[in-house]
Amino acid sequence: MNLEQITLSLGKAEVVVDKAFPRIILYKLDGEEAFWGKKDFADEVKINQNGYHPVKVDTRVDETGQAIHYTLHLEKENQEGQSLPFVTLGIEIALTTDGHSKEAKYAQNMKPTDRHIVTYRVTDIQEFDANEQVETIAFTNQALITLSGEKAGYGAVKAGSGQKGISDVFKTTAEIVEGEENQYEVTYPLLYNERYAAAISNNVITPIERIVVREDVAKKAFTFANGTFTYRYCVEPFEGHTETEPLPYAQIIIGGDENGDGLVDWQDAAILFREIMPIPRGSENVKDQVVWIAMNFTSSTSNPFLRVLDNSKILSHYYDGFTQMVLNKGYQVEGHDDSHPDYTEVGIRQGGAHDLNLLGEAGAAYHVKTGIHINAIEYMLDAVNTKLENLKGGKLGELEHGWAWLDSAYLVDQMKDLESGELERRLEDLYQVVPTLSFIYVDVYYRSDYHSYKFAQFMNRHWDVATEFSGPFEGNQIFNHWGIDPYYPSSLGAKSTIYRFLYNGFKDSFNPDPLLKGLQMPGVGTWQSQTNLFEGIELFYNQNLPTKYMQASPIMKLTENRIDFENGSYVAREGEKVKLYSKDKQLIAIMSEEAMRCKSTLFIPWSMTEEDKIYYWNNEEGATTWQLPKKWHEQTEVYVYELTAHGRKFIETLPVTHHTVTLDYKAQTPYVIEDHKEDTSGLPQETVWGEGSLVKDPGFDSLNFGEGKGNWMKLSKSGATDHIQMVHVAVEEGYDHKLCITGKEDALVVQEIEGLEAGATYTVSAWVSAERLVELGMVIGEQVQNTFIHGNDIIGTVVDHKYSKTAYQRIRFDITVPEGENSGKLFIHVPQTDQETKACIDDVRIFRQPGKTDRHKGGAIYFEDFENVDEGWGIFEYALNGGESKVHLARKDPQGRQVKSYAFDGEWSLKISDNKTGEVVSTYPSLVKFQPGVDYTVTFDYTLFAETKGATLPADEAYPYTFAAKDKEGNVLAEETLKASTLGTGEYGGNSNHDPSVERVSLTFTAASEEGTYITISTPNGMPNGAGETTSTALNILMVDNVAIYSEGYEEREAVLPDYPVFKA
Repeated sequence: MNLEQITLSLGKAEVVVDKAFPRIILYKLDGEEAFWGKKDFADEVKINQNGYHPVKVDTRVDETGQAIHYTLHLEKENQEGQSLPFVTLGIEIALTTDGHSKEAKYAQNMKPTDRHIVTYRVTDIQEFDANEQVETIAFTNQALITLSGEKAGYGAVKAGSGQKGISDVFKTTAEIVEGEENQYEVTYPLLYNERYAAAISNNVITPIERIVVREDVAKKAFTFANGTFTYRYCVEPFEGHTETEPLPYAQIIIGGDENGDGLVDWQDAAILFREIMPIPRGSENVKDQVVWIAMNFTSSTSNPFLRVLDNSKILSHYYDGFTQMVLNKGYQVEGHDDSHPDYTEVGIRQGGAHDLNLLGEAGAAYHVKTGIHINAIEYMLDAVNTKLENLKGGKLGELEHGWAWLDSAYLVDQMKDLESGELERRLEDLYQVVPTLSFIYVDVYYRSDYHSYKFAQFMNRHWDVATEFSGPFEGNQIFNHWGIDPYYPSSLGAKSTIYRFLYNGFKDSFNPDPLLKGLQMPGVGTWQSQTNLFEGIELFYNQNLPTKYMQASPIMKLTENRIDFENGSYVAREGEKVKLYSKDKQLIAIMSEEAMRCKSTLFIPWSMTEEDKIYYWNNEEGATTWQLPKKWHEQTEVYVYELTAHGRKFIETLPVTHHTVTLDYKAQTPYVIEDHKEDTSGLPQETVWGEGSLVKDPGFDSLNFGEGKGNWMKLSKSGATDHIQMVHVAVEEGYDHKLCITGKEDALVVQEIEGLEAGATYTVSAWVSAERLVELGMVIGEQVQNTFIHGNDIIGTVVDHKYSKTAYQRIRFDITVPEGENSGKLFIHVPQTDQETKACIDDVRIFRQPGKTDRHKGGAIYFEDFENVDEGWGIFEYALNGGESKVHLARKDPQGRQVKSYAFDGEWSLKISDNKTGEVVSTYPSLVKFQPGVDYTVTFDYTLFAETKGATLPADEAYPYTFAAKDKEGNVLAEETLKASTLGTGEYGGNSNHDPSVERVSLTFTAASEEGTYITISTPNGMPNGAGETTSTALNILMVDNVAIYSEGYEEREAVLPDYPVFKA
């Protein structure tokens, strides 16, 4: 066949194409053959998996000679055998020199470079058959590149679904063996021969299907072709789907020895590929930010949004303004893994949408980005956005189980969720409710296909994307959890060497490496029960800052003992240490070999491009000497600041000798060095603690007292107040700030509270660890309310909480603001004692209740209906020791949108679904004080039932719950076994989906002769976890409401205002 060939050229690159059909025949560089494309003629296009040969091809070459345009006319026969127009395709093959490095947004990530890029793209699709629309397009047997030669080979990334979705493939032509021709698929192929390198990218939707590789045994060659493109996705349940996707395209980039090492291999192709590879939204910022989790779980509310704001301000000061991404894990309803998929239902106990937005707005001044954790795989039946018809099984009793956690979760048919528009709607609703979010993290997501493609599109309209595993959302995620959590095994991130080479500066998704290190999330926000701000500091300087420096310039050469970056910086093993050198070849970090939690001494200029300050950190004691960056060589002196929780603290002016400085400062303490006395951190000069909160400085983070207006004031009748201090506690206590009173003398700490709403009821609380009497109180006008704790030896057991496994207890009381009042005085009072003692107080909070609970309803000395809980479980505390709590508050939607509502009276009830054995919830004397020798009757309403596959079943009597009163030592004073509910069809006030009878239990007892009596609900022995198929393996669930304590002998403690002048003014 005599075919006409056309040569396109631009700069040093030429591409030879077929005029008769869009086929690339040959690539040239500098006039030399670089790679063959498709040598043999082929002119078939597959539409919807059926092959067509164009009946006519129109061709036009640009005047520039850099592009050629084809119009392919395809016909199909009708039932009468007539050939009629079917589809017309416009296709362009063009040369360009512009890749990502020339895009302005990546100016700080890559050096702008002219490249040799060929684009093969569909420019237009016209359809003529009303009965068949275009769904898929494939260019049959159209090799974009043919790779041959003795020294030819490729490396490729395979990006699949699931937990370990990123892997490498390396092959050479020498490895092509006799036998059947082998065909397989890869995502990102990086090709090379003896002199040239190349790479291919395209927009095939499913990553693992992007490039088809064929091994030609006879020719000892690989061919690389596009996979099948999706124009309309019409697979079930999308039959008849009319929405179109972006037109198909592919890009081929060619080059040579890009890193100048005298060898052409996959690394040269990888350098080229960065110009055309998919770069996720927000990736340009990855080098400038770190990540940590703020955890809320099981209603415990360990991280209200405004507390997260204060903690992020502390870390921002220690980081000198380095950007933080704060992932709020458990922002919705009652915390982590509750009420999926209610993306807009921001938990009221955490602070609601108002405080979450304030975290985003106020955090921005401290370079804090706010994100949230969502789920799109397993939904709860009491979530208001769950659609029963979109769940797998589609009917109660036939649903497929997911997690058996706070609630049983049921697997969603994700394609139905997408096709119905529900997934998109929920995300758009979220944006309207919380517009200040910067990123979304999708948990336990496994897919890498059309669903993940559309899901990522929806999210990328407003947010950056992160997820748990490295494979899903591969082209969209900027970090994945499994690669960056020091409390997870170090092998759970992306293991691919090629992927790290490509995306080192664009993602935090990798297993930690001895040379490149890797971002590690510090345990500062109770994730994994870790709350230690020092870990946030230590990990940042020892591990994360050198990691970020190495992300600021692309990798050019990677070997076992040395890695070189584009700007001239490099990292290398030298003896027993790993050393990092700047672009000026000056030593800036000495690190230990460990890939995780390495120990470092740093002298790192920041940013890499501006070098307007230098971070200094020495993990060990001793003086160190460093050479200043060349940019600083005119300096005769520099200015040293210590970084503290409150910002920069000037230390000294330091002389410069021969461009060097010698530093001898405290170990494990961050410093920043300036070339002038101006503050370049970009942070506010004055920090407001408790921003947005009624209580100012609620965590005592200021370490300063004032006059009581907008801050705390301290007083003592002893005349001295040195025993009353805000302190910075030791590392082993969390490196936190607290108020501590020591010695014997009295103390009063008081603050004027403004902005109260007349008629509203508030819960006032504080966390206290005390060896003596501590009172928390408030006076508004003539009204006084208070509560107290007198020592404590109970150790908290709820996990993922700041005060888990400590003796801190939360004391609290309610107060209603009288009409005409809008301010009051909040106070902490510690009376004088005759012994040397210590009391510490932290995290004071005033929470506006949505309503008001009558605590003395029906003559009770204390009544709890769970309608106005500020944090925790109302009257109860979690009591089981070990493992995550499965106790939380459950909500009844007033609008009736739930498939099931477990709450049975009012809007909220307490739900207990814990299959561990023992006391699951108990009262603490910090709230409920049973007076010795006094008679009590305690009652509560409840429902007790089982659930499996979504169906409500009778509770299994083999696993009964018990309700008991016990003395301090755990001896039973009285006990009742809770009988199971009977099931109805609406007669108990529920609905046909869930209608167990409401029962009532009553327990009468005499409190023990010593203080410490408590009431408790215990779970039975060996109860299944709730993921079974029959009643005998279903989880018994207990719902509790309307807890009332009655006593005629109980003596009410009168709330008395302490006798201090501040209350008489």
